[in-house]
Amino acid sequence: MVVFVTAISLAFAVVSLPWQPLEVDVVAAVAVCVAAALCWSLRPAQRPTRIAVIGRQRAVVALIEELEINGIADHTTVGWIATDRCVVPAFPCPEALGGIGQLASVVREHRIDLLLLGSDVPRLAVFDELVRSRNQCAVRV
Repeated sequence: MVVFVTAISLAFAVVSLPWQPLEVDVVAAVAVCVAAALCWSLRPAQRPTRIAVIGRQRAVVALIEELEINGIADHTTVGWIATDRCVVPAFPCPEALGGIGQLASVVREHRIDLLLLGSDVPRLAVFDELVRSRNQCAVRV
């Protein structure tokens, strides 16, 4: 965006109006560039995409390790959502956020942006819960 504003500003400076001195246009172009750069630097920082994994805790641990190894900082793993078959955690971290029946409240409470489904997850149960709570939470799967 800064490049676009700079290009437009410089184009106006080059094609100056005949009754204005060139210095006025150059000063205006520089002022617009400085304002654009200031607005760009003050924009709010993007928060990382918050991920929850539905399934086994081992999948979340593997995902965390993979994100760290590859230096991916724009995604963060919040925790895991247990299915009925895997309620007991095998590791102390990451934390269990809840079960499939509490999917809407977990997504809202932890501000989840993305749900990843493990290979052993009953997909129909997850989709049924998402359809049932479609007005309560917005999340990508």
